[in-house]
Amino acid sequence: GTGAVTFDLLSSTGKPEKSLDLGGRAALDLDLIASSESFVLAWSDHEQLEARAVTAVVDARGSVVSAAAPAVPALGEQAVLSLVPGAGATAASFLVWEGLSERPEGQRIFEVSALGPNGRASGAHSRVLFGRPDGGAPELAPYAGGVAALTLAPACGVDESCEGGLPVPTFVALDSSLQVRASEPLLLEALGGRA
Repeated sequence: GTGAVTFDLLSSTGKPEKSLDLGGRAALDLDLIASSESFVLAWSDHEQLEARAVTAVVDARGSVVSAAAPAVPALGEQAVLSLVPGAGATAASFLVWEGLSERPEGQRIFEVSALGPNGRASGAHSRVLFGRPDGGAPELAPYAGGVAALTLAPACGVDESCEGGLPVPTFVALDSSLQVRASEPLLLEALGGRA
């Protein structure tokens, strides 16, 4: 099911200080990241006919800095995967979501967008492949001002076609402008150098 999105600010003793109704209806994909100055929230809003990736920003005193609104342009039904915090206090945070109507057969593609101070996509955008259609998602973490992902992707050489390749665990690093800096299958000596 879904429920209303409410932000409760707690005191240092855990007692409620302030409660804010942010609007919209979220499922279990609501995510939150915090800095010393603010909280960024993201969820798939189910108030409309098609779910949309929505964000809101609340400051440390519990005031709404940026009201709940679509974080990225509407391109069919969207599902939020997670928020990835910036690697430092001044680094951008990132929203990761999936366009459900654009899911290719046999795999999933997750969209990654840098967020501005208002919690909305700020221009930098990339995609991360996840080579299984039946659930699961990449593991994500801040990395050198950008995002690192442990995903499943076909292993293929530079001059080889990746069509039909079996997905293997793959490390992908995106820089602060979400350009690919590394994409390597994880190889283990114990498996004779196989992924």
